[in-house]
Amino acid sequence: MQLNISGHNSSVKAAVKELIEAQLKKLSLRFASLNIVNVITGKKHNEYSVEISATFEELDISVTGKGESTQKALRKANERFIRALDSRKGVLISKRQSSHAVNEDSIAHEKIQEMKLA
Repeated sequence: MQLNISGHNSSVKAAVKELIEAQLKKLSLRFASLNIVNVITGKKHNEYSVEISATFEELDISVTGKGESTQKALRKANERFIRALDSRKGVLISKRQSSHAVNEDSIAHEKIQEMKLA
């Protein structure tokens, strides 16, 4: 997984980059098809914000977390991002399962063949 980390109207310190990388590296194990994740940090009016965005299974996902520190903002954004990814993964799994579901009409001829009519 490739992480693109940038700051909005500021540069990102090495300690913040390490914190972001540590938080988001676990995602590559859980979501294998997640290739590129963009992280933008910023500070506005003494409030820190972290925006995480990515494309996962053909859907653009973007979340924002705000807090008193970069760490708190990152934690909130990461939790929201994981929930969004889990939700998308759940939708894909349910679509896959519903496409394999067998309806009664498709097996009606098999039931008729099993019946003893005579």
